Amino acid sequence: MTLPLKWDDRRDRRKAEEIADIIRQDIKHDILGLLPTAFDPTLQKYRPGLKITVAPKIPSLLDVWVKFVDFKTQEGKIQETTLTKDYPRVEKMLTAVDPDLLKFSNSKQLLSCLTKRYKPSTLASYYTKISACANWAVKQDIWEKIFIAVI
Repeated sequence: MTLPLKWDDRRDRRKAEEIADIIRQDIKHDILGLLPTAFDPTLQKYRPGLKITVAPKIPSLLDVWVKFVDFKTQEGKIQETTLTKDYPRVEKMLTAVDPDLLKFSNSKQLLSCLTKRYKPSTLASYYTKISACANWAVKQDIWEKIFIAVI
């Protein structure tokens, strides 16, 4: 496939770098196992001049939590009680709320909902674990720092 870009032009070179970054992000998204898949193996999505704008799906808090727990389990540096008691409690809490509340745009409503359901000491424990998950998601480029400020 040939691209209609002039490689001696700074603007075209910058555009090619942007396309490469999008492809890298899509591949990373798929490697992490997030759905729906983002990478287009036909590369049609990345062709210059094609105005396909697909907003990347921002994984919900529950999606990221599941990936975080998998990572921590594989890492093997976590206490058994945390894996068998604490993490399942957080996941149960996340699955008990309306899935719409797990979107970034609804994080304040999620916090409001949780404060009505749980004691402050319980919430503090959950918040510590969710914060660790969020920080991990930023380091893994699953979430951007912009979103973390809201949580």
